[in-house]
Amino acid sequence: MIYKFIVKSPDVNKFRREIEINQDDLFLDLSNVILSSCDYTKDQITSFFLLDEEYERQQEISLEEMDTSSEQDSFLMADTHLDELVEEEGQILEYVFDILSDRSFLIELKEMKPGSVDAPTCTKKVGTAPKQIDDDFLSNDILNIDKKGGNFDLDEDFNSDGFDDEDKDLYGMNEDIDPYADYQ
Repeated sequence: MIYKFIVKSPDVNKFRREIEINQDDLFLDLSNVILSSCDYTKDQITSFFLLDEEYERQQEISLEEMDTSSEQDSFLMADTHLDELVEEEGQILEYVFDILSDRSFLIELKEMKPGSVDAPTCTKKVGTAPKQIDDDFLSNDILNIDKKGGNFDLDEDFNSDGFDDEDKDLYGMNEDIDPYADYQ
């Protein structure tokens, strides 16, 4: 059976990819064809999520083993076949391609048709993909770094010891106490 997926971006209106892949191919194969179709590198951590009817994340299929609770099954892209978790037309997945800024594509299983393909293929490209890494997220402005001196723009109440004045009051740390007095 061939799965035909439609890939869309919530950030770029005119972006669309159509992917054809065999139902028994791996999630890793789907990830690789998506990355290739967008001219993205394959050196970033990515994840798929199954979504419920309200588009809330449910099951994660990760590129690498993550620490998860024992209550939830852990799925790896390299070990999980598409037809294990994707079973019906109209099913929606989320593919997170930029973990740091939580940017993703929505993927819909548009069609299931008889046959097979030689290799996962992007059969249609529309528009330009969003940048793989959100430079704005990593910019100096976002990190509140003073461009002149490279100092962080921290709250006025923050002290170099890592406690703000409110914390010091709460823990009695504003008193002038010599912590080594008992050891002299």
